[in-house]
Amino acid sequence: MTSRVSRLVLAAVLAGSIPALAAANDPGRPYAPDRDGRPAPVTPVYTPAPPPAYAPPAPAPYRADWRERRGHELRWRERELAQVRTDLARLDAERADFHAHNAYRPGLLRKYDRGYFARRAELARREHELERVAWR
Repeated sequence: MTSRVSRLVLAAVLAGSIPALAAANDPGRPYAPDRDGRPAPVTPVYTPAPPPAYAPPAPAPYRADWRERRGHELRWRERELAQVRTDLARLDAERADFHAHNAYRPGLLRKYDRGYFARRAELARREHELERVAWR
């Protein structure tokens, strides 16, 4: 069985190479030299023009006031951080006041605490973001 398959494959390869062999020996082929010594026709080669050379942009001038701008940025962060800490203290005071007035209503306290913990987590996340940026 293997010999039959290998013979069929060999026959297919040979049959496929016959047109290529005939084309290689064709004297009328435009890109091959003819058998009688005539030179092959030459096709012009297109070479594109080189791209124009551009000068790189000049570097930015040195700014000596970068420390002042950085200081302003730090002051802004410190103000935001102080505001967040003030909001946290106010929220804790509101919770203490609410617990003092509604100590006998545990269902209402649990309901209030769900909202309290969500607000406190948001403020704590904001505080952490502001502190983390200052350490970069």
